[in-house]
Amino acid sequence: MADNTKPIPPVPNKADILEKSPKDSKQVSVTWIRWFIQIRDKINLINESIAGLAKFTGTGFISSDGAGNFNGRTIGGTSSRISVSNGDGATGNPVVDLVDTGVTPGTYANTNLTVDESGRITNATNGSASGAPLTTKGDIFGYDTADARIPVGTDGYVLTADSTDPLGVSYKPPGTPTLPVTTKGDLLGFSTVADRVPVGSNGQVLTSDSTNSLGVSWKGSTSTLIQKIVTTASQSAVTFSSIPGTFTDLLVIFSGRDTSASVAVSPLRMILNADTTASNYTTTNYVEGFNGTASSGGLASTSAGAYIAYCPGTSSNANAIGTASISIPNYSGTIFQKIVMGTNTVVFNSGTTAGMACDVRTFRWANTAAITSITFNAGTTAFLNGTTFTLYGLG
Repeated sequence: MADNTKPIPPVPNKADILEKSPKDSKQVSVTWIRWFIQIRDKINLINESIAGLAKFTGTGFISSDGAGNFNGRTIGGTSSRISVSNGDGATGNPVVDLVDTGVTPGTYANTNLTVDESGRITNATNGSASGAPLTTKGDIFGYDTADARIPVGTDGYVLTADSTDPLGVSYKPPGTPTLPVTTKGDLLGFSTVADRVPVGSNGQVLTSDSTNSLGVSWKGSTSTLIQKIVTTASQSAVTFSSIPGTFTDLLVIFSGRDTSASVAVSPLRMILNADTTASNYTTTNYVEGFNGTASSGGLASTSAGAYIAYCPGTSSNANAIGTASISIPNYSGTIFQKIVMGTNTVVFNSGTTAGMACDVRTFRWANTAAITSITFNAGTTAFLNGTTFTLYGLG
């Protein structure tokens, strides 16, 4: 088959159609003969194409495969994405369109979109602007662990880098230094640079302290109230738990009586750190004055604790009352075993002088642990409602 890619050759010059032959006669020139041959080849090629087209009997758009064969082609598309009507053009012009995705046409606010793998929007709904943290003219977006609002500052203030602010910036007057204080009651101190002196606990006082890098520290005053317990509901035990270790000594003030009407005197027993092993508490030694007569002795400890004071009943006096002042030196230390000392005054008989005792008591707890809890147990029945136990930290 001739090469169908070459164009039809141009017609040679008319003057060149004849040329002399060797016999001195006129004949058609070689140029024209070659042109006629090329025309013949083109005509044959056209004839072959026409013959191929004549064989085509289908519908659709005609496509050549370059080898003289012709095929019918039809425009198509994926049915769920592109719609095609009259794709072969047999009954009308082909029409190509997009398939509706079901999204309602319109304008959406704060739009929530769903997009498929072909980039088509398959769902659209109005969103909500409630997540935006900005509320006031001048607010700007910031970030902590999530988008957050940086409230507009006071007129004339400037936005300043501030590591103490959760958002890392804050509005300050021009030239204002960033201070290290973070909490109500903090003070500005100095070691090698300006630094924060954290606020102390209630009742503590600021004290010179060369061991602290800032030269000062908060310490307990002469006495700091830790906790006061007023008994209710006929309590038979009172416990101070989670005692802080920030003081030097402890002091407990007791005032009250037992509910028992069958005894005049009842023991007030004391347990440290919930230790109920009687052998860990020595005998409580005492020196006592009772109605003008002195005496001394020892009182055994039990699993309910050491006998640190009298807690009277009401068998002899409906208005009986006992008081005690109980101290524990070096309670937070861990080198020495603990010694507990108490002074006790009790009125357990009626009258102006009879039935009144005053004594001094002491016992040792055979343990070097820091004291973190104290329990007082009623020796007979329960503490009368309104009995008080007040715990102070000293030093």
